Amino acid sequence: METKGNLSSSMNFVYDFSDNVGKEVISRFSFDLPTHGLFYTDSNGREMLERKRNFRPTWSVDIKEPVSANYYPVTSRITLRDGDTELSILTDRAQGGTSLHDGEVELMVSTLTLQHFSGSK
Repeated sequence: METKGNLSSSMNFVYDFSDNVGKEVISRFSFDLPTHGLFYTDSNGREMLERKRNFRPTWSVDIKEPVSANYYPVTSRITLRDGDTELSILTDRAQGGTSLHDGEVELMVSTLTLQHFSGSK
């Protein structure tokens, strides 16, 4: 794959959780790439795993929560590919990531939940 250019950026986040309202802080990046529901996440920095939106390769899945059902662990990078174009976002820490729409990458930067979701009351 030929490299036509590199773009580098760094971001810092400042957010306030003092209002005691649960939050999920995300970064969303949008690009003009027809990815056909496919994106790639790393497996502990070793290999890239192909992910397909709303699909599981070993069973028939009934998606009831399309956002959480399509989030995957991202330990070092998440990638979009479109034929000759590849775009990767590198992370400095483990995050959750997804591509909910073609050409879009979403990374969960931080989360604050005010309830315990274990199912117990």
